Amino acid sequence: MLTEIFTYLKGFGAAPVLLLCWGISWIAAYWGTKASIACATRFGITDKPGEIKIHTTEMPRFGGIGIVLGVFVVIGGLFLWRIGPYTETLALLLWGLPVVLTGAVDDIRGLTPVSKLIGQLVGCLGASAFIVRGAVPGLDTAVMLIWTVVLGGFLCFLTNSVNLLDGMDGLAAGSVGIISTAHACAALLGAGGGLDVLPMAISGACAGFLIWNLPPARTFMGDVGSLFLGYAIGVNSLRLILQGGPSVAKLCGVALTLVVPISDTSLAVVRRLLLHRNMMTGDRMHIYDCMHRRLGGDTKRTLSVMWSISILVGLGGVAATVSPPGWSIALALMGYAIIALIALGLGALGPSSKAKGSGVAA
Repeated sequence: MLTEIFTYLKGFGAAPVLLLCWGISWIAAYWGTKASIACATRFGITDKPGEIKIHTTEMPRFGGIGIVLGVFVVIGGLFLWRIGPYTETLALLLWGLPVVLTGAVDDIRGLTPVSKLIGQLVGCLGASAFIVRGAVPGLDTAVMLIWTVVLGGFLCFLTNSVNLLDGMDGLAAGSVGIISTAHACAALLGAGGGLDVLPMAISGACAGFLIWNLPPARTFMGDVGSLFLGYAIGVNSLRLILQGGPSVAKLCGVALTLVVPISDTSLAVVRRLLLHRNMMTGDRMHIYDCMHRRLGGDTKRTLSVMWSISILVGLGGVAATVSPPGWSIALALMGYAIIALIALGLGALGPSSKAKGSGVAA
């Protein structure tokens, strides 16, 4: 039955199929998140108030399992019903399971930073090796190993970038949903033919989760959700760049869509180096934290501004993927320069201070 529906919809082009995948992912994520709230409450998987955390009551923090469910239902369903060539996509999602498991264990019982990093590297390095081997068959072993480490490091960086971005109700899910929609549009326009279903599934899952996470949030996604989302958009970014051969336009376009998580994490690294602080120690000096204070602690306004930035750079990224190399480079540099100026103007490199306000999830 499902096969016949997809076959019928394909007759009208890619858009109806993608919208159906988005809707299925939304439904699965919505109900999965709802179930996770009951599960987290029952077993004490909660986020407690702390020194750098603004919420004052315990909150369920296992909602990200709904996001994972939404994405796997779509890609796994397409594979099981043999609708399209999604074996590679499913394989890459399976390589993400060590990342998901790492996040889940950290949410349930807590892990040391080193243990978390090892769990992430297992999935990220496995996925990068799979991508490199598929993109360049017959590559010399030494060269393949180098590229595996480089791309695995990039995946691990993005995995943690979304984790750091998950500090305000609705921010991480909304930002990743926008990024994924931009990736799907870029794929539809030819930057990566056939790579539009995964980002649409991610976008739908984020939207389903957001019903429960918009301020004031009723649950947090936890590390199980943020780490998975970072891994997923990282995998999709690499596939978009490498599909059909890398190009300056695709590299710049994808980089521009990722400007918010990459810039925020890069500034966090620089800030902690300048202040001689432990890289593993959290603070409330992220771009969104500084903006939240500048806007008087108004979470909804802060969220609107951050989402607007993501939408603008997402549109710019899509345009860059189909532009001449010179224009693509100019768009990417302009995007990163503007974000850097905004961050510096907000004081994102200044000394950490305990944030005040409400509606922010640590």
